[in-house]
Amino acid sequence: MMYNPKTKLLLDAFIARPSSSLLLAGATEPTLHLIVEDIASQLIGKASKSSVLTVAPDEKGTITIEQVRELKTMLRTQHHTKDEISLIVHIASANTATIEAQNALLKLIEEPNQKLLCILSDYSNEHILRTIQSRCQTIPILPITQSQAEEFARTRNIAPADLQRSLLLSNGEALLFEALATGENSEHLEAIQAAKQFMTATVADRLQTQKKYEKSVDITRLLHFLEIIARTALHTSNNSNRQRWIEITKEITASQALLKRNASAKLVFLRLCLSV
Repeated sequence: MMYNPKTKLLLDAFIARPSSSLLLAGATEPTLHLIVEDIASQLIGKASKSSVLTVAPDEKGTITIEQVRELKTMLRTQHHTKDEISLIVHIASANTATIEAQNALLKLIEEPNQKLLCILSDYSNEHILRTIQSRCQTIPILPITQSQAEEFARTRNIAPADLQRSLLLSNGEALLFEALATGENSEHLEAIQAAKQFMTATVADRLQTQKKYEKSVDITRLLHFLEIIARTALHTSNNSNRQRWIEITKEITASQALLKRNASAKLVFLRLCLSV
């Protein structure tokens, strides 16, 4: 995956001399998960996948104090290797954590452990306590540059028009840009268009499309592109629309959490139709 040069420089410097906590902001969760996996593979190696504990929002779209307490219990039972860092805790969608949960996380961050790396991630750090931010190294996941996009296009013989369209729709987010600009371009463009139509449709019109989303894989895909649209809108919206997009983003996150807990795709789709 491509990184903006400034982001890459900061990530490389952190990996060379990792601190006890890191805050990643500026991309959607699929991209942030890949970045966390990349960091883990470089710091821990082959055992990285089994050495990452992820805390994500519950079915209500929030990270609770109970989840943080369970995390701390799990940490007490972990067996560490002789490596400098042998365990990574990933707090995904950190903005959804309650104040109580964040205060509990603060205690974890304030007690440095050279074996443990805590990574918080979200599209922005707006709702993360300042006390937590001050104790984390923040690395913004900046959009890829025009020159990076053009180089990517040259190596794959991508037409300039397709390049610019992919860059615009992806908002410069590398993972989505690569998907849009490659052979799956039309498929992803259709998915984005479907997500946009869903956002603007009435509840009745949304329900008529239910057959398209009867499988978990289909509703998961819809949620992914809805999240991209909502996060981008939240990032660029004015004050009058901001609260609406905050609520929409929270509902999307809650629906994603339900799917991870094997909830019925039909019920998740119905919730989505009524909530956003």
